[in-house]
Amino acid sequence: MNAPFPSSSRSRGFTLVELLTVIAIIGVLAAIIIPVVGKVRQSADRAACSANLRRIGVAFLQCVQDNRGALPNVQFGMISANATIDSSNSANIKSFAGWLLPYLHPSAPPVTGAWQTVPDFVCPAWAKTVPNPKTNTALNSMVFQLANTVALPDGTTLYPFGRWYGPGMRLGEIPRPSATWMVRDVDQLLDSRSLVPTPVHGSSRNLLYFDGHVENQQVP
Repeated sequence: MNAPFPSSSRSRGFTLVELLTVIAIIGVLAAIIIPVVGKVRQSADRAACSANLRRIGVAFLQCVQDNRGALPNVQFGMISANATIDSSNSANIKSFAGWLLPYLHPSAPPVTGAWQTVPDFVCPAWAKTVPNPKTNTALNSMVFQLANTVALPDGTTLYPFGRWYGPGMRLGEIPRPSATWMVRDVDQLLDSRSLVPTPVHGSSRNLLYFDGHVENQQVP
């Protein structure tokens, strides 16, 4: 009686060449997918930041309307994510977030000298870049930059939000509000006080203009 032939369905393992080929394919796919995922996340953060700035713009215009066209007086050219009042002087000047908190979150507690975080002022890309972003120390740092001065072509300098605790200008006095930025992303390339070394949105920054619209501009 003849011995049976070996079954042709008998499984065999991968050869070394096949295994290396599979590993190479996985490496190529990972090299393609990982950067794409990173760009998608960066784009999502940029869009969320733009949406926050649009809400801030709407709140700003409501604040100005309630104050008969006058801009709020804000002392510093930095914007923190905390709503507070600077009680170190007789003027008791609010932070920019402090002025807009009642319009962004009407049910929020009244603004006092204590720090009260306003989530609309926290850029998601900024929060992923700074160390310990949820601490009050980080949230009270420069999250955005405020245009506390506007230079005119003739060399004149305007102070939209007041100077030395003085009152703010009127919105109608701002030249070309649709072309003059009011709030923008900030990094150490613009101001050394920032906690982030380079633009948080990669090669661009988000800007909010005095008329309330938002643009994303490439970094020169």
